[in-house]
Amino acid sequence: MNTDDPLLKVLEDLLNLDDIYACMIARRNMVSVMPDTSKFNQKIMEVWDIVSVAMKNVFSIIEEYSSVGLDAMEFRLKDHSVLFFVIPDTDNALVAII
Repeated sequence: MNTDDPLLKVLEDLLNLDDIYACMIARRNMVSVMPDTSKFNQKIMEVWDIVSVAMKNVFSIIEEYSSVGLDAMEFRLKDHSVLFFVIPDTDNALVAII
């Protein structure tokens, strides 16, 4: 992973916010940009593992409904919200656990 990637810097800045426990830029079936997971709040690692597995299904839903304006999804896992924000005109999404 290129540590000079400006998106990586933005994600690392997001992790400095109190409410962001983990984040990444994801593309269907792959990770595009992700900070070192040791920088994630460790109490959400179990949830992060579930999100990683569920991502394929979420991208299927986003793909199916993006033509009618779906640009974000939120769901709850345990005590955390998982947010998917579709980056316009791309097949990427910002994924964050708060």
